[in-house]
Amino acid sequence: MVGAAHTPSVRRFAAEQVKYATAFLQWLGERNSTLASCGQIDIEAWYAENTEHSRTCLRAFLNWAMQSHRC
Repeated sequence: MVGAAHTPSVRRFAAEQVKYATAFLQWLGERNSTLASCGQIDIEAWYAENTEHSRTCLRAFLNWAMQSHRC
C-alpha cells in the first residue's frame, strides 16, 4: 500500500485480519495442530465454525501461508 491513505477503515480491516489469523492459530493449537501440519480439512472445519466476515478476514493470511509453503 505504498502511497495509499491509511484510513480508519483500512486500519480496522488490517486489525481484523491480524485478529482472525491469531484466532485461527490458537484454534489450530487447541486441535493439537500447527500451521505447518494444517490441511484442507482443518481449513474447512474452521470455515464451518465461523462467519463469512471471519473467513474474509482470514483469507489473506491463508493465501500467504499457502504461497509461502507454511501450510
